[in-house]
Amino acid sequence: MVRSGRRVSTARSTIWQGDKPYIDALVTVGELHDAPVEWDDKTEPVLPAPEECEVAHNPHLHISLFEQIELRVDPATAPFPAPNGDPSMRFWFKLADGAPPDLLSLLLAVDSGPPTVFHLNKLGWAPTVELTVLLRGLPAPGWLKVESKTATVADGWFDETATVWDSTGRLVAQSRQLALVGEPTRSS
Repeated sequence: MVRSGRRVSTARSTIWQGDKPYIDALVTVGELHDAPVEWDDKTEPVLPAPEECEVAHNPHLHISLFEQIELRVDPATAPFPAPNGDPSMRFWFKLADGAPPDLLSLLLAVDSGPPTVFHLNKLGWAPTVELTVLLRGLPAPGWLKVESKTATVADGWFDETATVWDSTGRLVAQSRQLALVGEPTRSS
């Protein structure tokens, strides 16, 4: 525990392997309230219905994450078959087992889409180096709507922000991350 307060508490946790730290997390928690939004510059994106969107999976590449979640990418922002030069993406997200979304699934939703830099023809694994997630509320049952965008790509790094709305149109999560621009995977 780093700090325990009346409104928020902060804890630090580190996952070690041998004598080397692999993941370091700083978690600040407080009580979620369903207070009305006083001001917001976020506009909920308009997407085609999930059944009109592209299923996000590559039959030539096994990604175990897609056994646990279902993503449907807006065809206007899908990076394949051709990148469009705009590093942004909109998609639907839900758990593959049909369970309703919860706070933990919001943590997954913000970082589950294809990297937005794919639209800049920067293909390959794009590992997250730092991720900050702000949980705004407990999501209602149903699909989550996610919009992710990149503002800057420089020196092998890119930022990506994600915003998540629940099935009622309420903003439930926001994130910002710093990631490495991936190298294309090479087949042997």
